[in-house]
Amino acid sequence: PFFPPPPADTRPGACDGMLRWVEEYAKRLREGQYVVDVLPPPAPDPVMPPARAISLFPAKPPVWTWAVTRGVMVRVTTVFLPEKTRGVTPAAGGGAAVPPKFMFAYSVELSLLGLREQRECGVSRPEKRVQLRSRHWIVRNAAGKRMQEVRGEGVNNVSPVLIAGGEPFSYQSCTPQERLPAILQGEFTFVAGAPTDSETLPFAVRIPTLVLKLPSYIY
Repeated sequence: PFFPPPPADTRPGACDGMLRWVEEYAKRLREGQYVVDVLPPPAPDPVMPPARAISLFPAKPPVWTWAVTRGVMVRVTTVFLPEKTRGVTPAAGGGAAVPPKFMFAYSVELSLLGLREQRECGVSRPEKRVQLRSRHWIVRNAAGKRMQEVRGEGVNNVSPVLIAGGEPFSYQSCTPQERLPAILQGEFTFVAGAPTDSETLPFAVRIPTLVLKLPSYIY
């Protein structure tokens, strides 16, 4: 098994695990850790309205975190996926055992601050629009050693354009890890101006650090 058994608890009420689990869930709803959000449809549907449900991506720190670079805000959050996680698979036929796989989903929201907000953040020349060109993710272990690196064009096969003060762009993905905790960080590359402007220089936008670890409560 990949979940270690909890230590023995002889305190009064120690057998009220289910009640404490529900109380913690209610607390997170009350404090805004979990919010009602629109579910991304599996495919575009012009007839059916988008469904809404409680999102299990934490919407407040410490799991939820953000960073701003040159007026581009990046918000990230993550959630553990127990149904997609597996323990150590025993060796078959004398071969090596398959290591565990801890699966995490992460959500990224990208937005370009309004012109006034960009100036307040110290941007001397606020941008009216920017376009994402590429992504670069790095996974490190608890000791800081680089374990994995991913580079690619756009995100989820698109290169979104962000308008100052406009609607944010969001996407979700997942990452499997063999060892925990794991540290997920990186950067997006953007270009300023219109999508067809070939004279603008690319600039890097920092992705705030995510720490992937087993949560105290699983929902």
